Amino acid sequence: MIGDYVFMGYNTDGFSYRDKGFEKFSLKLIEWAKKYKDKKRVLITHAPCYGTKADLMIDQHVGSKSISMFLSKVRFHYHFCGHIHEGARTISKIKECIVGNPGPYGMIVDLV
Repeated sequence: MIGDYVFMGYNTDGFSYRDKGFEKFSLKLIEWAKKYKDKKRVLITHAPCYGTKADLMIDQHVGSKSISMFLSKVRFHYHFCGHIHEGARTISKIKECIVGNPGPYGMIVDLV
């Protein structure tokens, strides 16, 4: 936890549309989100969520549908991911959650 921000990470599968390990772990994330409901919650994963700029490879989305389904149901403020170099340095959204893929060279993001 740093100030008003609380961070949680999970080492998701790489090219897996469905990540059963993440789905099981997401039950803990739900409890964690409830515990820190007054904080800005940040999820950090290796794999990007499906259907965003972060997971776009050539002209196809290749990210995790498990993460996307989770973020569409549980309110997180930010999701930072990697793995897909083609999606590097992109920012997009799932509902109100800002999704960023800093890529191999990183990027600076102002959290507001």
